[in-house]
Amino acid sequence: MEAIEKKVKKPRLEERETIINFDERYPEADIYTYNQRLQKRLMRYAKEHPECCRLVRTEPEGTMTFYVDKARLSIVLLAPYSEEKRKRYAEHGRNSLLMQKRKAGKSE
Repeated sequence: MEAIEKKVKKPRLEERETIINFDERYPEADIYTYNQRLQKRLMRYAKEHPECCRLVRTEPEGTMTFYVDKARLSIVLLAPYSEEKRKRYAEHGRNSLLMQKRKAGKSE
């Protein structure tokens, strides 16, 4: 018999969420995420520090769940930049990019 393949539908944007369960009962936080950038960061961290982070589940629709040692997890809130600081950082970024392009051109 021919195997029946289920086609997994991609979740709607509002369903592509990240949930962090951080309660007082367990020593680990549970991170459920659809965000691919965060998944890559957590996968890299889990490979480098398996004692602190591990992948526990992947789902066909693209989500992953990780357990992370609570002592390794923090949330950083950044104050908004002033217009002057934002312009200064943008200029610095443009200059850095130009320097990289110049170095790449010289090495060819």
